[in-house]
Amino acid sequence: MIRIMKKNILSYLLFAAVALPLGGVGGGLLTSCSPEDNSLGSKDLSAADLAQGIAYTVTVDQATNTVHLKSLLDSKYTVLWTHPQGRSQAKELDVQIPFGGDYQVTFGVETRGGVVYGEPYAFTIDNTNPDLLTGDLWTLISGGVGKSKTWVLDLDENGVSKYFAGPMYFAGTDDNWATNHGGTAPEGADSWSWNADWAGNSWITPAMNFGSMTFDLENGANVVVNDLANGANYKGTYLIDTENYTISFSDAKMLHLASYDGIVVNWSGDLRLFSLTEHTMQIAALRDPVLSGEGACRLVFNFISKEAYDDPSLLPGAGGSSTFQEQPISDPAFDSLNDQLAVTTFSAMTYKVNEDAPYDWLWWNGATGAWQSNGFSDKSEYPSWAPIPEGYDEIALTLEKTSDDGGEYSAVLTGGSEVAGKYTLSGNTITFDQELDFITAATNRVKPVQIKGTTFYVMALDREEGILQLGVPDGTNAAGQVNQYVVLNLVAQPIGGNADAGPTKLLFDNAKFFYGDIEGNGNFRLELCNQYGFNGGQTYNDPPFNADKLKFKQELSVTFTISGLGTLTAPATACIGSSIDWSFDGSDVADTHVTHQNAQVTGDGTYTVKLISDGTKFTSANLNVFTVDILGVADKLDGQDATYIQADGVTGKCPNVTATVTEMTVL
Repeated sequence: MIRIMKKNILSYLLFAAVALPLGGVGGGLLTSCSPEDNSLGSKDLSAADLAQGIAYTVTVDQATNTVHLKSLLDSKYTVLWTHPQGRSQAKELDVQIPFGGDYQVTFGVETRGGVVYGEPYAFTIDNTNPDLLTGDLWTLISGGVGKSKTWVLDLDENGVSKYFAGPMYFAGTDDNWATNHGGTAPEGADSWSWNADWAGNSWITPAMNFGSMTFDLENGANVVVNDLANGANYKGTYLIDTENYTISFSDAKMLHLASYDGIVVNWSGDLRLFSLTEHTMQIAALRDPVLSGEGACRLVFNFISKEAYDDPSLLPGAGGSSTFQEQPISDPAFDSLNDQLAVTTFSAMTYKVNEDAPYDWLWWNGATGAWQSNGFSDKSEYPSWAPIPEGYDEIALTLEKTSDDGGEYSAVLTGGSEVAGKYTLSGNTITFDQELDFITAATNRVKPVQIKGTTFYVMALDREEGILQLGVPDGTNAAGQVNQYVVLNLVAQPIGGNADAGPTKLLFDNAKFFYGDIEGNGNFRLELCNQYGFNGGQTYNDPPFNADKLKFKQELSVTFTISGLGTLTAPATACIGSSIDWSFDGSDVADTHVTHQNAQVTGDGTYTVKLISDGTKFTSANLNVFTVDILGVADKLDGQDATYIQADGVTGKCPNVTATVTEMTVL
């Protein structure tokens, strides 16, 4: 389980406070609206509609113990099955259940108003099918039919892990057996891993005897859990889906660490097998983003058999992989650091704090030999134990080179206090002649969030992007090497930092968007980004602009040129329609934080439309529909019928009219 960590794994994985029950943030896209019906909150299906035989069917093949599940709904619905072996979003699937007994299936769908579930549907498996118990997974976990096997977490009361690097690793929500065995996750999947060593990350859990978990195949698939950490004992049954590598429990919960008990919704289901050998096993539970406040991820619990615990010679190696070698820690290196930091066409280089994400953490990923970060991009992403102090937006740093390895500086600290002096450089360190307290934030973390000192480490520097990260050590590994930094995120300012930044122009590829009366409603649409639009939402999957750059808190402006309309018989209103405010008619009633500046289109020409913010920060995290609509054009054509402006079904563009986006800016 050694792979590249995804950039935005939350820092909680590295330094959560011992006092915390581990709690934090959330966020996501608006995904339940279509361009045909842009209203939100109205459910188009009720629980009563989602009945067996009406919305779906459950067919049981008693000869093979196979349960066939099939959705009868239109393909526009995302279906949600909860079945005895876990969860699925497939329209149609087979579930094989080895043991006779009574079971349930629950069927749900995602609608415009949210997720709706029907009542559970009960069915019966008449007999046990021993043919389904002969697979390797059943044998490895239990010892085989008529036998039992006991498993323990790989950390004992003396702090010793005998095979894995610790009792728990971390992984992406889309990771599974396949990605843990060398497979590649689909493009855009939440796939990463961090094999946390307990010696350097003892905040994960105190060392103790956690108890045991015993699986058998004696007159059924039974499990006994002696959960000492959580003070619980269970006797129940378990079920393995050997095709999808999942495991579920009935009347029992998986053995787990006490400090994580309250941040997983389901310790009995939605559990994935990541690996299973004769004496090692990994089972992953899903960390809930609401309960944890840290974002969803897979908590991968590492077990070894009790037999191997008593006789470690049975284990094939140490550290979870016989081929893994930890890459040594190396600090970032920069050529001509002082020139990059301090030299401009003006007298000095000025940096202002990133107001959206003022600080972050970096940690060393020994698997990839690289520094990883949380990738915070907005204040809403910071967990409760990582507060942002009042007055942080005053932070600024100006550097002026006076020699190859030094110069003069002036700094504005949190709250506006100003200091000045001299700095020197050595390697990737910058040392000031006095202590600078950029950020000190009260927290219930074991140690405060503090970016303070005389010596700081340049951890990232990109003049083209205007990025500078200055870090101070925030943790060490078992060898005493710094393997974690808390970093101040600074942004280079234009013209030496003495002038306000103007609008940022976004590059726009006019070959990659669609235009015309795409919906057949008489409006002429410039479809810039639409998850539900032409060609399966092509502009959403491959937008004509960099969606990550679509961030504004003053205004968003689109200038477009249109030719081929001729002169309209009356002006038509052009406006931005988007999921930023869920308004597609140019009105300002949907969201009080943004207003429209529309344009009156009289015919061929160049026009500009805008969204004006009241100071609220908007980002592409809110964006799954983004268009410019010229309303009611079909009724205002001079001598042409409505079909004149229709987009064709092949190119998604109107053959009679040409539209181009000449400029797109954010401020």
